Amino acid sequence: MQILMFPSILGLLMADDLQVNADKITISAEKISAIGNVTVHFGEYRVNAAEMVLLGDVLTAKAGEFVSADGVVQFEDLSFDTQTNFVHATKFSWTKCQCENPLWYIRGEEVLLDASTAHFKGGQVVLLDIPIVPVPNRVPQNEVLLPRVGWAQHGPTVAIPFAGITDVGKWKVEPQVWWGQGVISNLQVASHPFDLQATGGYDVVERTFRGGYRYTDLRSNQALLYSIDAYGWSDPDFSTDYSSTLVPVPHGENRMWLQTGAWQLMSNLFSGYEHLE
Repeated sequence: MQILMFPSILGLLMADDLQVNADKITISAEKISAIGNVTVHFGEYRVNAAEMVLLGDVLTAKAGEFVSADGVVQFEDLSFDTQTNFVHATKFSWTKCQCENPLWYIRGEEVLLDASTAHFKGGQVVLLDIPIVPVPNRVPQNEVLLPRVGWAQHGPTVAIPFAGITDVGKWKVEPQVWWGQGVISNLQVASHPFDLQATGGYDVVERTFRGGYRYTDLRSNQALLYSIDAYGWSDPDFSTDYSSTLVPVPHGENRMWLQTGAWQLMSNLFSGYEHLE
């Protein structure tokens, strides 16, 4: 077993000290190669693999795992740019749980993780080793969330969020099951300049549909500025009963605002709670 520790050797890594453990390590003027039980540490990142090559700013590896603060990527082939921190992996599985047997993970043909977005090819969400749903081709990294399990007044709750990016904007859907209480879903669609958030479903206790929404829109050009901020709710207790983040605003704050030149018009769209029936 060979272990090498060196800072910025041959200019390969300029920021972080690098540590390489392997059965065999070869160093030339241009690259570092390692074969057999390879472990590479640099900064917050770690790679465990069968073999590894570091050439310039790019690390490539075969048959292993890539570990960072964002989770664990198991791969057949890996390419990691040490300057941009972009990760490309094939025949992969990815989870944010740094544990031996994660409850859920995403697997597929290819994944590219850049600064803000996860790009998937053939991705599937796998829960308890059972494929559940396909993954959108593009997902904001901060929206690749863990399924959540909690406890409410009537029993356990389960939420499984999904999100994606299209050419016109972002979307997020989060189905939730509240044992003995109801089944609801959260929806958010954002495409500048508007943002629509809605939540609701069937309440088995009240035997009715409950929910709410929020719509915001801001548009402007050289002559006109237009803004709308609207809320609606089935009842004032919904956000408390289902821990909704869409908290109703105080009386009279649902409004529209229009401005052109020195003239301004502000109007309340409605007051208090709006019934959805």
